[in-house]
Amino acid sequence: MKQSLGLVSLVVRDYDEALRFFIDTLGFELVEDTFIPEQDKRWVVVSPPGASESRLLLARASTPEQASRVGAQTGGRVFLFLHTDDFWRDYNRYRAAGVEFVREPRDEAYGTVAVFRDLYGNLWDLIGPGAATDERATDNARPHRAIESARALFSSWNLPMPVIPAAALNGLHGLDAQTFSTRTLPESPYHLRHYLDETASAPSRYCVLAHSGHGANSYALQYFLVNERLRLFLHLAWGGVYMDQDAARANIRECFARADAIVAAVDAKDGEPAQITIVASDFYGGDWWRDAAAPRWPLPNFKPVDVLAGALAALT
Repeated sequence: MKQSLGLVSLVVRDYDEALRFFIDTLGFELVEDTFIPEQDKRWVVVSPPGASESRLLLARASTPEQASRVGAQTGGRVFLFLHTDDFWRDYNRYRAAGVEFVREPRDEAYGTVAVFRDLYGNLWDLIGPGAATDERATDNARPHRAIESARALFSSWNLPMPVIPAAALNGLHGLDAQTFSTRTLPESPYHLRHYLDETASAPSRYCVLAHSGHGANSYALQYFLVNERLRLFLHLAWGGVYMDQDAARANIRECFARADAIVAAVDAKDGEPAQITIVASDFYGGDWWRDAAAPRWPLPNFKPVDVLAGALAALT
C-alpha cells in the first residue's frame, strides 16, 4: 500500500499576483493553469523545483469567509515547510528578492531553519541540511559547502573573495547568512577591538569572513585570519546606505589583493616564526606590528590600502 499527499490548498486573493510571487520570487514551477468555465475559476498548481509529489493548489477566495482566511489559514502558526538541498543559496536568493524573514537562520537538530512570510502573510519554514544533520557532509565537505555559500554571497555583490588558505578552512561553517567562521564568535565581527584585545583567550588559529554592522551606514566586510605567524584583521566599508558602492568595491578589491600577497609572503618565510599583526579598517584606522606587542587603541588614522602596502613591503 502506498499513499501520498499530492496537493495542499493555499487560499489566495488573486491568481496572477500569487503566481508572480511563487514563480518569479520563490522560483516555483507552474504545473497547471486551467480555466474551469462552469465554476468560473482556474485550477492553478505550482511546485517547488525538483519536487515530484508535493504541490500547491492556489485557490482564489470566492466567499467573504474564504477571503477572511487569506494569509491566516493557521492562525499565525507556521503553515508550510519548504525543504531545500542548499539552505544558504535559497535564503540569500529570497532575501535579495525582497522576501521578508521574520525569524533569522538558526541551527536545530533537524537542520538549518528560518521563517519567512509569503505575499499574504502565511508563515513558512525554510529548512536545509545543517552540519549536524546532513549525512552526506564529511568533515571535508562542510567547509567546502560554507565557502561555496560565501562565494555566492560575494558574487551577488560583484565582489571578489580573498584567497583563504586551505589550512584555514578546517571547520568553516555558516553562523548566519553573512557570517562564516571556524570558531564561535562572542561578539559581532564589527566590534573589531574585541578581537584585538582577546589575544590571550582567543583560539590560536581561526578564520572569519563576515558582513556586519549597525544603523544605516556603519557596515563592513570583515576578514580575520589568525595563526601562529599572522594575525590579519580587515574591516572594510561595505553595504551602508550612503556609501559610494563603486568606490567601496574598488577599495575592497585592492585590499583583498594585497591581503592575498601578504598571506603568500608569510607562507614563503617558513623559517621565520615571528608573528606579524596587521589591522586595516575604514572605520577605526589601522597599523601593523611585529611579535606579540599589544595593539594601540585608538589606531592611527591610516587607510587600509596603505597599512597593507606597508606590511607587505616589510615582508618582501
